Amino acid sequence: SNKMSFMAEAGAGFMVPITEYASFRLDGRYRYDDNSSDIRDTSSFGDWIVTAGIAIPIGGRAKPPVTRTFELSADALFAFNKADLKPTGQARIDGLARDLGQVNFNSVQVDGHTDPIGSAEYNQVLSERRADTVRNRLVEQGVPGDRINAQGFGKTQLKVTEADCAGARTREALIECYQPNRRVNVTVEGITEK
Repeated sequence: SNKMSFMAEAGAGFMVPITEYASFRLDGRYRYDDNSSDIRDTSSFGDWIVTAGIAIPIGGRAKPPVTRTFELSADALFAFNKADLKPTGQARIDGLARDLGQVNFNSVQVDGHTDPIGSAEYNQVLSERRADTVRNRLVEQGVPGDRINAQGFGKTQLKVTEADCAGARTREALIECYQPNRRVNVTVEGITEK
């Protein structure tokens, strides 16, 4: 007659990285059989198994997601005081869109910034229009619009302050001094390889 035996196995172990590509592994397991099928001349039996070794993964290792921020000079993207992309600006955004097409990512944040020349209200609107222009160009180039957020900060996050440019004697010199403030930051979160 066919009889069935109860068998069980339990164990524990651990792995400790020793290099970027290898880990030390140690585990122990106990196996038990109640021998209901009379395989051996004993009522039940069990044994211990202990293994130790080096574990080396085969194939590529997945890299953790990263976040990258690209700071784009607004002067390279737009004419002074404008929100329409120059041809060089279009090419720069198109290149960024192509790069995004080569990776997986979670989201894109587009932040527009201005210099302090003019009112806070005017600069806020200009920064928003520039951020929206960059966002729209990315969407036109195939970047999913539902993963892009655009926001303007106006002149609230200056890299070069009025005090830094106090020595500028002409309007042209002041505009030149404030140039680092005129920028669009594009932050891509959760980048992984395809």
